[in-house]
Amino acid sequence: MTTEKGTRNLQQRISRITDMTEGFYNTFSTINDYQEMPLVPLDIAIEPLIFLLPNIENCAVHAIEQCKNPPADGLTKDMSGAIRLYSMEEQYQGEPLYAILNRILRTEDRQQLKPWLFYLKLLHTALSRLPSIRQVAYRGVKLDLSNDYSTAKKVTWSSFSSCTGSTTVLQSEQFCGMTGPRTIFTIDCCSGRNIRNHSHYPFEEEILLLPGTELEVTGFLKLADNIHMIQLKEIEAARLSSSLLPPRDFIKSNWGKHRLRFKIEKSSTWIFIGIISKTTPMKENSYKSLTSYGWVSQDHSYAGGWTRKKNDIFSTYNNLLENDIIELVIDVTTQTLHYTNQRMNKPQKMTVDISKCPLPWQILINLSGYNDRIRLISYTNLL
Repeated sequence: MTTEKGTRNLQQRISRITDMTEGFYNTFSTINDYQEMPLVPLDIAIEPLIFLLPNIENCAVHAIEQCKNPPADGLTKDMSGAIRLYSMEEQYQGEPLYAILNRILRTEDRQQLKPWLFYLKLLHTALSRLPSIRQVAYRGVKLDLSNDYSTAKKVTWSSFSSCTGSTTVLQSEQFCGMTGPRTIFTIDCCSGRNIRNHSHYPFEEEILLLPGTELEVTGFLKLADNIHMIQLKEIEAARLSSSLLPPRDFIKSNWGKHRLRFKIEKSSTWIFIGIISKTTPMKENSYKSLTSYGWVSQDHSYAGGWTRKKNDIFSTYNNLLENDIIELVIDVTTQTLHYTNQRMNKPQKMTVDISKCPLPWQILINLSGYNDRIRLISYTNLL
C-alpha cells in the first residue's frame, strides 16, 4: 500500500535523480577555491547562503538534530549534517539547496560559487571520508538526450549527480513519467558515494557522483519511440585537481589512516608523491623542503630535506611507467608513510619526524615534466 506521504517522498527523491536540464555537463573550470577555506561548523558554513535560501538556518538546525550520535563513517555531526542538508527538499521555502548549487556548478560564471565555498569545503570533506563504491546506478531525465551521447564519446558532469541504485525507483511511474521524450542513464560507476547513512531519506540507495566525474558512452538502446537508454562507464581516474581529491588539510588529527591510489598517465623523468606540512608555503621544488616526505620513484625518496636512493645510477631515478598504479598510505597514528608501485609490488615505508613536519599535513605532488600527468583514482579514510 502506498500512502500519500510515501508517494510525495518518492517524488522528491526522484526529483534529485532526474534534475538534468541540459544536455551533458562540461566542466568549465575545476573547483579548487574551497580547498583554501577553513573547515567551519555547519551553522557558519551556511551563513553566506541565507540570501539565497531564507530558511536555511532552520534546515541546518533540523539536519544536525536528525544526525545519528555519533554519525556513521567517522564523520562529525557537522559533516553528516552537510550531507543531510544537501538531500533535503520539502523543508526549503522555494528551491532546495541542491537545485541551486548544481545549477551554479553547471554555469561558466564561477563568481557565483563564492558564497558556497564554506559549505562546499564541509560537504567535500564529508564525502571524501565515505568509501567509494563500484555499482551500477541509474539516472533519468524527461528529455531526449540521445544526440548528445554518441557511442565512445567522453563527457564530464560538472555538478553533483544524484543517482539511484534501487530498481524499485527505476520502475516507478515517477522516475521519468509515462509520456513524452525520456532518457535513462545506466552508469557503471567506481567512485560514487552511497549517502544512505547521512541522507534525509535513509531508506533509499542514493548514490552521489561528485563534480568532475568523467564518463564514457559505452552503449545506446532505443526502448520505445520516446524512450532512450544510454549506458555510461565512469573513467577510472579523476583529475588530480578534481573534487575526488580530499581537502589539502584533511590530515589534521594525531590519529587516523588514509589511502590514496594514483594512476601515472605520463612520466618523463620523475613524479614526487608524498606529504608536506601545511605550515610550509608551496613552491616549485617543494619536494626538497624540510617538511616534505615522499618518493620520486621506487628507490628514491625525500625525507625532511634529505634524499635517499639505493644507488647513483640515473636509470633507477625514474622507474615509473605509463599506467602504473601507485598506492600511498598515510598512517598518522604511527606517523609513517607507505608507498607501493603495484606493478613492482615492493612496499616502501618511511617514518615522518613530526617535529620537522608538523600537522596538519597536505598531499604534495611535484611533476618534473611539463606534460607529465597523474590522476587520483580513489581516496579512502581507513580510520
